[in-house]
Amino acid sequence: MDEKKLLEIFGAAYTHLNGKNIYEVRNLARAFGVNAPTAERKHALILRIIGVASGVSDPEQRSHRGARVKASDASNESIAQLQKIIDECKRKLPYDFQAVEPQKSSFHDSVQEERRYGYKDEACTGIVENFGKGLWRICPQNDDTCASYPLIDEKLIREFNLREGDMVSGYVVQAQGEPPRIVQIAAIENRPPVFVERRRFEDIAAEYPTERYDLSRSENAVLCAADILCPVGKGQRVLVVAPSGTGKTVFLQEFGKAVCERAQVLCLLLGQRPEESGEYRAAVTEGLVFSEAFDSSYADRVRAARLASERAKRLAEAGKDAVLLVDSLQAYMQAAEKLSGDRDAAVLEGKKLFALARKLCGGGSLTVIATLPDAESGAERYGRSEFESAANAVFCFGREGAEKGIIPAFDFTRSYTKRCDCLLGEREKELGRRLREAAEWSGTAGVLAAAEKNKE
Repeated sequence: MDEKKLLEIFGAAYTHLNGKNIYEVRNLARAFGVNAPTAERKHALILRIIGVASGVSDPEQRSHRGARVKASDASNESIAQLQKIIDECKRKLPYDFQAVEPQKSSFHDSVQEERRYGYKDEACTGIVENFGKGLWRICPQNDDTCASYPLIDEKLIREFNLREGDMVSGYVVQAQGEPPRIVQIAAIENRPPVFVERRRFEDIAAEYPTERYDLSRSENAVLCAADILCPVGKGQRVLVVAPSGTGKTVFLQEFGKAVCERAQVLCLLLGQRPEESGEYRAAVTEGLVFSEAFDSSYADRVRAARLASERAKRLAEAGKDAVLLVDSLQAYMQAAEKLSGDRDAAVLEGKKLFALARKLCGGGSLTVIATLPDAESGAERYGRSEFESAANAVFCFGREGAEKGIIPAFDFTRSYTKRCDCLLGEREKELGRRLREAAEWSGTAGVLAAAEKNKE
């Protein structure tokens, strides 16, 4: 694509970058894998950034010495902002532009191979998983039936700085008598493959959530009321305490459906009925489902939990908002206890999963919404009180509401969100006060009636 056409389509991105000083532009160039940005004038450097970030240009070659792209000091927020502008500009392209479609396009690092892969070669897209002893593989997303996952060489892992949980596209070959193997990377996180240093999720400071997920447009009246009384902030730990039959599954599905346009939703289903996996996929069409049914092994359940959590961490550290729906936390801790034989170790694993939730400084968040049964079902065995004290929000469901046909059967008298004032405006605080009074007088039914009256 010539310069005139590039500026016509990506003019907004050019203006955005041109408004920054040269040092900021160079940092963004490194973030997108542009080599030797200090040797280029600002205008030419901006064009290179736009070309690589949009996929119009091939990935940058390494230097003649094979040096990798240096680490960038650009913030996740500035990187995400530029990528958003470029994505909006790409909608103006006069054809169906898919820069990283592995079936039609081929991207190569500067290391020359005997054969180049591309059109008509078998391709695979999935999540990188480390399953021990130096072995890595690609797990196709939303595929519970794949019997043989393609292996990926540790050389490629090092070459592109891949981490467990990264979404990768690559070309697959299979020699006779050997498992399928990824021989070339085509795309990483839907972008051309380059080596770029990245901050780690665990190294980024956390802060209190200040922005909430808006549930007011949900078709479920209970969720609309919960949006005011028990708002969910980006980066919160939410514990759902619910007896069976009170609608916790409905709540998770409706919540995922309500936020899937503004966040990447990941559903972790452990020990559930097989048909529930299909329900989640139908409800959260843009989400990822990690499912191990009640007849699965404990090792498979623990593996699914690790893979889901690593995928969520990669999204958050990249400056995106991720929501991890866990059903249920008790099933995960039971599986961990069976494998380790130590209940305390199993509880610790459950705490680690729940503690992943946080709002990251500089952009990105990971929200964890996990279910636990009521104390009568033995949840106290795994220290439910400790999870409640660590949660930013606790949602309690009751059988009384379910008996009246209210699903999910929220008990607003026992449910709460800590520091909810930071998530609500003045008008919403006043409405919340009135709804709380209605909950004290007549329970969830009174809250729904008051909320409906307020709409009128």
